[in-house]
Amino acid sequence: MGERISAGSFLSSGPRSTACKAESSSTQRIPTLSALIKVCLSHACDTLVDMNDPEMIASVLRSAHQAVEAAEVPEDLRVPAFETAAALLQPFDGASSQVPVSAPNPSLGVLSAGNSPAAAKAAQKLRVKESLVSRVLDFDEDGVHVIVQRSKLAKTKAEAIQQVATLVVAGRQATGIDPDGWTQQSHVRDATEALGVDDPKNFATHLKRVDGIRSRGSGKTGELKMNAVGFEAAADLIRQLAEESSAG
Repeated sequence: MGERISAGSFLSSGPRSTACKAESSSTQRIPTLSALIKVCLSHACDTLVDMNDPEMIASVLRSAHQAVEAAEVPEDLRVPAFETAAALLQPFDGASSQVPVSAPNPSLGVLSAGNSPAAAKAAQKLRVKESLVSRVLDFDEDGVHVIVQRSKLAKTKAEAIQQVATLVVAGRQATGIDPDGWTQQSHVRDATEALGVDDPKNFATHLKRVDGIRSRGSGKTGELKMNAVGFEAAADLIRQLAEESSAG
């Protein structure tokens, strides 16, 4: 098992130029987490050091290391694999020019089951704090549940259905619940019914108007797929709903 490192020790280890300086090693020993961090690319390190949340930094580093371990990456590819995983898991604060990645590199197994709780996976993908995700979405063996009150959603059913679709699809695809990247419309329909915002006659029409989501098929066999625009919209919506829920 790799060496564990805390966010505090990483941030206090010295100037960025020192922490991120690439170092080569002739040893045949498989790199530990500390070693991987020391040889990471300056771009990835710059982004991590710019993050203001030590807990998020520690989470990103640990998750990246777990991903490399779980994927059984060959020794000579462990460093670039760690760099890629760390870059994919970096949080998005809404002010950065970076666009959320629509899907992780499947060869790294970054979001494979068991690496971290579902809420943490969603937070990493959407690049928002896990505490905010947990105020809006709940995850269990049945999938993703929107847990905000109906009153927090848009007043019209059309907008409310679109918001629920954005949350459900983002939650399922960000955590890898739908491994092929497509979410059945029935999951959204179930969520809208539970929240009292269902509109059976116009349901399909409302879904087609959601930014960042494309659909295929219709009725019970219809499916939805979210792109980068959709994930960013979901992140903004989660922040908004979490703040409103916190305010009461």
